[in-house]
Amino acid sequence: DFYEGYPIIGDTYRAKFLTYTPTMFAIFISVCIFFLFDKILKNKKDRFQNFLFLFILFFCLVLTFSKTILILIPILCLLFFYYYKPSKWYLKTGSVVFFASCFVLFNFLSHFSFLDKKDKINTSNGKYLSNEIVLELEERVILKNSYLILKENTISAFKHSPIVGIGLGRFDNYLEKLKEEDTYPKYLRSYDPHSTYFGVLAELGIGGVFALLLIMRSVFKMVGKRKEFIPYLGVLSLFLCEGIVTDMMNVRHLWLIFSLLIYLHFRKKDIAPVHQQFLMWKNSRSYKEE
Repeated sequence: DFYEGYPIIGDTYRAKFLTYTPTMFAIFISVCIFFLFDKILKNKKDRFQNFLFLFILFFCLVLTFSKTILILIPILCLLFFYYYKPSKWYLKTGSVVFFASCFVLFNFLSHFSFLDKKDKINTSNGKYLSNEIVLELEERVILKNSYLILKENTISAFKHSPIVGIGLGRFDNYLEKLKEEDTYPKYLRSYDPHSTYFGVLAELGIGGVFALLLIMRSVFKMVGKRKEFIPYLGVLSLFLCEGIVTDMMNVRHLWLIFSLLIYLHFRKKDIAPVHQQFLMWKNSRSYKEE
């Protein structure tokens, strides 16, 4: 897809393959990277081939121009140290600091944008940027973008109905109402909250947030400290981080991954490494056909 006036990089094409948005494609690639990374850690055979596939996946990820890569790389570093458990404290501390730095940068770039002073701030930037200047530098200005404006209005919606929310899928209508009252910029799109947490807070209220936290706690409890679940731990970490700026409820393939995790959790026998699970399923199916 072609994105005009995209923050930071300007006009650009972004890869999205068969998904609805480039970010969805980036998340799909990230899931593949987690499982391939798990295979590289646990299987010493064919590592050259696996690293080649890993390079191809990262190349495709870069073509999406998604900020997801800022979160993916530090999560992979944490998973690497989680698997090998280094004894040196500075490695552990360094990985945590690296993740925290990338997380802060990820959120900053998701909610603020830079614009040259010579560029006119008008409604032509309205797909992504507001006209509200947060900080003025020598040659650039820092503006609020649409993600931050949406979050401000999700809090406003939450105040209207804090217990049960304004209703599932009704946030678009809420923004249209604000436009009629001139309390929401008319040049910005009226779309979803672009945040799992703020979206649930606005549309489902406190009850919805409690249910979401309960689900996440249950998934974390299933993962536990088992090394077989390293890729699932990565997917869950990505879900939690990306959920700040993306409505992860719309990323359906993640729910398929979590369904597989639930199935594996309740199996009584030992769990095979992830890269062998598909082969086990394939062999069992061939046996039944015979």
